[in-house]
Amino acid sequence: MDPWPNLRAFVRSVRAGSFSAAAREAGMTPSAFSKLVSKLEAQLGVRLVVRGGQGLALTSEGQELYERVRRAFDDLDEAMVRVTQATTPRGLLRASVPLDLGRAWVLPRLSAFAGAYPELELEVGLTDRYVDPLSEQVDVVVRVGHVDDGRLVLRRIGRLRRQFYAAPSYLEARGTPQTPEALAGHTGLAYVRNGLRVPWELPSGGRLLPRGPIAADSNETLRAAALDGLGIAHLPEIVAEEDVRRGRLVCLLSEFREEGLPIHIAFPQGRLLPPRVRAFVDFFSEAARSTLLV
Repeated sequence: MDPWPNLRAFVRSVRAGSFSAAAREAGMTPSAFSKLVSKLEAQLGVRLVVRGGQGLALTSEGQELYERVRRAFDDLDEAMVRVTQATTPRGLLRASVPLDLGRAWVLPRLSAFAGAYPELELEVGLTDRYVDPLSEQVDVVVRVGHVDDGRLVLRRIGRLRRQFYAAPSYLEARGTPQTPEALAGHTGLAYVRNGLRVPWELPSGGRLLPRGPIAADSNETLRAAALDGLGIAHLPEIVAEEDVRRGRLVCLLSEFREEGLPIHIAFPQGRLLPPRVRAFVDFFSEAARSTLLV
């Protein structure tokens, strides 16, 4: 028979001073506690407690057992607390997120994340440059596009898709393109990478180099130019979706929706995932279920 429940009842009764007090703490009846101690005495073949009178009185055998078992339970309780603390997300968590995804999707959810994990200190870097989590001591990164790095564990959370957008004022003045090929006759707001304008990947196939007076290396800048009616921008859906809801931008050629690029949360390989990293991965993976189309 397992002696641990009986030993626990014995120690709790001695500490509380009576079966009644120990039973109240444990949510049990005094008779149930008394029976557990009686079973322990039967197992050991000695009397541990002198019943009757005020409170509990221990026999010499009971006193010796109590001192030894009390220390064992104290060590066990301390071990349980340490393990619980070790699995609670806490400490500094460093994360790196692409600029557009960070501004439009991660930052609006940081308040809820901080509320869910109050013992975490989160340091978020928003950048479009490649961040190596191993050499730069970053706990977790978000990647857009195909990832080929065997050092990382990947969890796919969605896809990043782009659409063509323009302000109602621009469309009123220049007309609305009805086919991807018709974009060639419109003012294009170009994204610049490494000093070069990036061609648009047309949803019908082929490529088109946008022509217009405005080019930038920031989707937020292109969004602002589109809002001012300066041309058509090819933007991530998450960057423009609020403007579309409010009628400030119009989504063009939506029937030609592209496949988009996969979005992954990535972290270094390892036998054990630190609780602080698991908290980030699980929280934003769950948030992506309803906000990022897979």
